[in-house]
Amino acid sequence: MANRYSVTKSPWDSRQFVIFDRVMYGYCTLPDDATSDHPNLLPLEWSNEHAAEAWLQQCYQAWGSGRVPAPRGWQPLRYEPSPWAGKPLRGGSRDTEGL
Repeated sequence: MANRYSVTKSPWDSRQFVIFDRVMYGYCTLPDDATSDHPNLLPLEWSNEHAAEAWLQQCYQAWGSGRVPAPRGWQPLRYEPSPWAGKPLRGGSRDTEGL
């Protein structure tokens, strides 16, 4: 299963990067006026991919620490080593002699 969030190029401006939420099937936004009953939602945009990734990592840290309420299913995939890690590519040592 893929991560819930992914950094991608903006569909409306290919020079910008946005964070796509695969569960909500939309882009991460913030309200322009949090006190309004019907605020305009403004997409979060970054000029480079690294900045968007850094923002997403900060969100993961804030959600993981419990500092702010976290959306359900926010956790990124955990690293799991391949079951083939450390095994020879071929039958055995005879196949790798002379390398």
